[in-house]
Amino acid sequence: MSILSQFKMRKARHMLLGAERVFVLTGAGISVASGIPSFRGKDGLYNKPDFFQWAFPESHIQDPVGGWRAFEMARMAVGHAEPNPAHEALAAFARQHRVELFTQNVDGLHASSGESAKEIHGSLHRYRCQKSLCAYLEDAPRETESDLRYCPVCGTVLRHDVVLFGESVRFFTELREAVLSCDVVLLIGTSGVVTDTAMLARLAKSHGKKVVEVDPALFTRATCWTSVSVRENAESALPFLLS
Repeated sequence: MSILSQFKMRKARHMLLGAERVFVLTGAGISVASGIPSFRGKDGLYNKPDFFQWAFPESHIQDPVGGWRAFEMARMAVGHAEPNPAHEALAAFARQHRVELFTQNVDGLHASSGESAKEIHGSLHRYRCQKSLCAYLEDAPRETESDLRYCPVCGTVLRHDVVLFGESVRFFTELREAVLSCDVVLLIGTSGVVTDTAMLARLAKSHGKKVVEVDPALFTRATCWTSVSVRENAESALPFLLS
């Protein structure tokens, strides 16, 4: 690690440990060390044509069996993953500090590490009714693959509770309020392609907040508005930054 990188790590650590309240948004980068591919990045699921076709809600309506099978395969794959040092460091930090944790990830690894997060893109570990007026949700079995299921309320086919293209992210109002009420914004492993991290970072900076970014990429959409950009993998950086 270069001298500049070490300086940035120490500066970011000082900001985070000195904050009264921290807003955290995690993306796929925090789960890479757990063996989970991202949806969009290199080798991501959405770069595979046979899976990308299920990224749209219309596909699940037209072929619910095909969509169910594709997402069940994804659920079973992430179901064997374990939290890595980045998840564990963040969970330990949250037990000692006031943290508002949001995640773009649908893998459930924050909960597995002992710290719940607001899942703005939903979760592979839940099923929901496809009918928009029906609010039925149920947890998926953790260890076994399930056959196609139907809503016990209205009889409509269920699908995995994951936000697809054209659908709204969850908790958007809470996310914005959490940014405005914190002292430091911490963005971890997110390119900002789906959730507009540039908007969040710009909003935070305009209200006098510090913005820390942890991502190995040389540049993300939020970089122009960050106070410190740590160009390291989450599993390497967070145990130091948050301990």
